[in-house]
Amino acid sequence: MKNPLIIVFFALFLCSCATVNGVREVRAPLHTRLISENAAVSDAAKKEFLTLDENTRKQTLLDIIDAFGSEEDPYRRGRMLDMLKDLNAGSYAVIPLIKAATKNPSIRDFKEVTSFLNTVKPGEQDIPALKEMLKHGAWEARMLAMTSLAVLSKKAEVIMPELMDMLDEFGADAGKYSGIFDSMAMINPEIAVAGVIRGITSPDARIQ
Repeated sequence: MKNPLIIVFFALFLCSCATVNGVREVRAPLHTRLISENAAVSDAAKKEFLTLDENTRKQTLLDIIDAFGSEEDPYRRGRMLDMLKDLNAGSYAVIPLIKAATKNPSIRDFKEVTSFLNTVKPGEQDIPALKEMLKHGAWEARMLAMTSLAVLSKKAEVIMPELMDMLDEFGADAGKYSGIFDSMAMINPEIAVAGVIRGITSPDARIQ
């Protein structure tokens, strides 16, 4: 038979650990509390967030995005994106999120980031920076920039030359070619079809 004193001691130890963790979480920065798994902590943080001025709200959401860039837990990253949506992150979040996502080596699937970018339009003032992202660098960053710009539809027509160049660069990869074409079609269907016609005559048999 187990010693009842040991059982009591063990129960008290667990309770004390939970209390310590709870105190630590309540004292954590606001952006950390907003994505807490503890519903009471998260709800209280949301109420606090709504009392803040606009600039402080914006900075808090940017702090979440900054943390996203190093978060290894995919479920926690999902909560971060959900919170950004719930708290109506604006166009200012687009470029920082793309940079944070592409620097995080733990991310293997960008579907959730793409989904977020499909719901938050970049500002017209962001077009030059996003356009620059299309010209060089890793596919992931260029793909996310392209996805974000496509949401602007005709307002993003200035990037069509860059997308045509990407068709040439990535055209031998069916998946990437399809993604580029889809973005082009959202912006200007006629130019998108012209890109396909040009691809048919490409000297690269893989692109054909």
